[in-house]
Amino acid sequence: MMPNFITKKLFNKLEVLGKIYKKTHTYDEKIIKEMKQPYKIAGVKLKIMKLIKKIGVMDVSWNKLLKGNNAFEERYSRPFAIDSVIDHQS
Repeated sequence: MMPNFITKKLFNKLEVLGKIYKKTHTYDEKIIKEMKQPYKIAGVKLKIMKLIKKIGVMDVSWNKLLKGNNAFEERYSRPFAIDSVIDHQS
């Protein structure tokens, strides 16, 4: 979960992509090409995200989501880790 100010551009592109698809029944290649690029957070946004993480605001949001899905107690589980898979096969 990321704050709206971080994901605004991404969701704007998705909205435009959907509108174009609705009209033409094809995807806009330019937008698809842009969205294939890795998402990078830099500058002021990166500093804000680091601060939010440091003071624990991100954890509050994430923990709320986990609790809502009854997964909070399993938050440190590693079901796909190599050692976990080997332990369960024994």
